[in-house]
Amino acid sequence: MKSKFLRQDYFQFKRLGKKWRRPKGRQSKLRKEKSGSGLVVKIGYGSAGRNKIKNMQPIIVSNPKQLENLDKEKNIVVISSNVGAKKVSEIADRAKGFIILNKKKIKRAEKIAKTIETKRKKKAEEKKKAKQEAEKKKEDQKESKKEDVKSKPAKKETKEKAKQKKDHYEEPKATTVA
Repeated sequence: MKSKFLRQDYFQFKRLGKKWRRPKGRQSKLRKEKSGSGLVVKIGYGSAGRNKIKNMQPIIVSNPKQLENLDKEKNIVVISSNVGAKKVSEIADRAKGFIILNKKKIKRAEKIAKTIETKRKKKAEEKKKAKQEAEKKKEDQKESKKEDVKSKPAKKETKEKAKQKKDHYEEPKATTVA
């Protein structure tokens, strides 16, 4: 789309670009609005999209229940500034068919909801992992106890055998050397 408002001398200096800057020079023909010098940004050049909204009345909404009494053809919804992300998403769900002026607030609320949801999923996964690790530790402990129980009788047998060996062991008789 071609820009309606062009900067003064934009055609002489490429570095100026076609973006609008207000003319401030003392002798500027564009500032004085001489004919043929170009258009200056003013209130009268409103966009066509706003004309549709002009006949409608904006109403500030702070909770979803307030939408029940409104007419979709006569009212525009403006979400109150002190409404949190949860209620903004609820209002947006119920306000389908209405024109909402501050849609950025809805986008921000959706972004916050996504981040909260991802954090909840991560926490749930961490809890599952922690439970699985705890169960593995318990199983390992049970297995080690079973091994200990199995190995203890074997040790008793070895002690008993050692006693028997001591009993059978005869000390060498002392021999005197003559």
